[in-house]
Amino acid sequence: MAAYIVILGTQNYTGMIFAMVLATLGEMLIAPAVPAFLSDHGGLGAPFYIGLCVGDWRSRTGAGTLYHGKTV
Repeated sequence: MAAYIVILGTQNYTGMIFAMVLATLGEMLIAPAVPAFLSDHGGLGAPFYIGLCVGDWRSRTGAGTLYHGKTV
């Protein structure tokens, strides 16, 4: 979330690079934590919830890339 705030508030290239670093670090820290949390707290349905969560995450990544590729 902090990366998006920086992107909206920046007026230069350095700010954009900083926002990209923040987004990358955030994804590196959150991406492994979500399946681990679901595995610990999901019970017997954990594999389903992990697949649902990761599938949703990856589909949004692909859709965002496609959207930005067509708009830029």
